[in-house]
Formats: sequence, structure tokens, C-alpha cells
Amino acid sequence: MGKRKRQSWKAGDLFAVPLSDGRHVLGQILNDADEFAGDRPCVYFDKIVDPHAPYSSAALSESDIILATSTAIFYVENGRWPVVGHQEVWLPPDKWPNAKYRFPGSSWIGAKFHDAGIIEDFLEAYYGLCPWDRYFDPEYFDKLLYDPSKKPKNLIYSKTRPRGPIVAWRLNPGGDEFRWMKPVNDAGIAELARLGQGQRVSRWVPLRVREFDPRLPGKLPRRSISDTDFARLAPGVPAFSAKAWKQLTPLISGCAQAMPLQCEEEEGEFVAVNVLSVLPEGLKPGALRPPMFKLAPGADEPVYVTDMFKEAVEHAAAEHNAIVGIGFTPITTS
Repeated sequence: MGKRKRQSWKAGDLFAVPLSDGRHVLGQILNDADEFAGDRPCVYFDKIVDPHAPYSSAALSESDIILATSTAIFYVENGRWPVVGHQEVWLPPDKWPNAKYRFPGSSWIGAKFHDAGIIEDFLEAYYGLCPWDRYFDPEYFDKLLYDPSKKPKNLIYSKTRPRGPIVAWRLNPGGDEFRWMKPVNDAGIAELARLGQGQRVSRWVPLRVREFDPRLPGKLPRRSISDTDFARLAPGVPAFSAKAWKQLTPLISGCAQAMPLQCEEEEGEFVAVNVLSVLPEGLKPGALRPPMFKLAPGADEPVYVTDMFKEAVEHAAAEHNAIVGIGFTPITTS
């Protein structure tokens, strides 16, 4: 897969969100004014589109909306969510996400923002590619629906078998026990972008990071990051606690590299995981794969794991030495 080009964008632009089965879902940017930490209000439609062709269908309507939320749109900027067209924003501002917090001088306290990975998870579940109740709160995705009447009838739940054989698992935050971390400055963001490229990094100064919670803008996290073993630095760069890395090293040392992080004292000891294995040929059933891998290089590309990795995490829990905060989304062949 070639390197994606960065995209410019503006309010009203339509973009395509990829699903694991190759389809793409249509979304729209409602406003180009910065809200909080780069977030913008967006809506997502029950529309499957071709990411390689301009979207030129009839005008969209409110009845097409399945999700409305504010998120950082770096996936649009870096090309993962390609821009496919433009329509003037017709949804009234009072129906935009976080409408009551959008006023001059707003601190955004109480507003809700969702990570791009959560949006992709929601859309995967909406189209029956992973369990609808996969999060710690089994009704989490119900609460994200723009209109409860838009809930599909053919959803997959954790007690039902996903369609098609499972060929891999996408590594995700698990439940409410994971944390977000980010570099403390722009130089750190540039350093973070060196990871996840499928290459070992030889020179590395421990990256200064801090915990934050995009769901609670303007507030400090309620619990210490030391309560978990998994943190999200970037969609394709997870962070493991020193304990988790030590437990998983015998399995993944050949396909991942630990990059030390400099956390606040009370946040514990963590390492960024630099995934070294990239499999551009895709997820072919029956093919041999390393325990942890990507399908394309990039700090924003998802991380996948095999049954062996998932079983190692589950075995740790059975041995009363649980690795807390890691979740798995099944990836099937259909």
C-alpha cells in the first residue's frame, strides 16, 4: 500500500470511513472551527460509498444520519478517511453534537468527544462486523445512535458467532479500564510518528507523555493510569505497562519493539509498542502470521494480533495476573 497523501478539508466535506470488509461509510464535517484539542463536529450516514469516486448521489437527509459526534479528524487530514465530495451543511447547528456547549468562551466541560477508533468500532458493529455489545458498557453503542430507530435488526452480539471464520483480532482498548496518553509537545508528536512504520528504531530518547481524557475536556482524569496496563498513544501505537510488556515479551519480542516513555511519577512505567511486522498481502485465511502485525505501515494504522496473543492475555487473567485494559475485535473473512 502506497503512502497516503495529506488532505485539506473544509466544513461540508464528505469523507469515507473504511470498514474491515473493504466497504466505506459516508461522513460529513459540519464545522471547521476548532472546538477542543482539534475536534470538529461530524455526522455519519447509513450510506456505503466508493472511496475512489466522487460522491454525487442525491442530497442527504436527517433520516440518513446514524451517528453525530465531535472527534479529532486527523484521519481525514492524513488520508485514512478520504474526502469524496462536498455538500453544503444543511443540519441546523442546534442539532450538531455538543450544541449546548458551543458558545463564545465555552470551556466545553461536560461536552462529549469520541476517539476516531471508537467511531470505526461503532460503524463496524453497526454493519455487523463485530459485536454490538463489545464494550464494557453493553449499551455503549446504543447511546451513540443519532436516533434509536436507526438501530439495525441484524446486529452481532458477543454471545453470537461472527459471520465467517475469524482470521485475526484488532487490538483495541478494553472496556473502561484503558487510558489515553499523548506527547506533551509537538516535537513529541513528530517522534511518535516514527513508530509503527514496520522498522526498528535505533535512536530513541524516552518520550515525555501525559495522560488525558477526551471525554472530560478541561478536567484531569479521575483515575491514575497505573490502574491499567494498556493506553492509546495513537491508533497504531499502543502503550503497555512495564508489567504487561514483561509478560508478553516472550511472544512478541520478534515482531514488536518497546520504546520507553517518560510518564509522570504517579502514572507508572509504560512503553510505546513499535510494531515491526507489516503484512501488505492482507488477511488470507490459513496464512501464517506473527503474533502482532499491521497491514500497512503508519502510526495511525490499526494493530492486529493472532489467537496466540489473545490467548496469552486471557491466560494471564486465569493465572490471577491479569493484563488490564486490552480488548479485541474479531476480524472475519466475510
